[in-house]
Amino acid sequence: YILEIVQPVKILDVAKRMIELSGSTDIPIVFTGIRPGEKLHEKLVDNSFSLVPTDHTLVNVYLEDTSYISTLRPVENYLETVKNLKNESDALEFIRLFIPEFKS
Repeated sequence: YILEIVQPVKILDVAKRMIELSGSTDIPIVFTGIRPGEKLHEKLVDNSFSLVPTDHTLVNVYLEDTSYISTLRPVENYLETVKNLKNESDALEFIRLFIPEFKS
């Protein structure tokens, strides 16, 4: 479930409100700056999801496109084969057929 955001909310405002709701007055807010890899805007879903409305106008459900799952069958079969090999050396040899750089 994802809530429909009517307007953006500042994280600072959320932090202040949470501190206020906690009943405490001595919780400091520390600004650390943007760290490598952090984003200013967050994308909650990607294009593999579709929006489905619910009975409530501000609540939506995003359903993932699962059509890609059939492409995972060869990987599943590969892993099943590895699992059924009798010993570790046979399993490692089988894995190296597909991933030559694999080291154990």
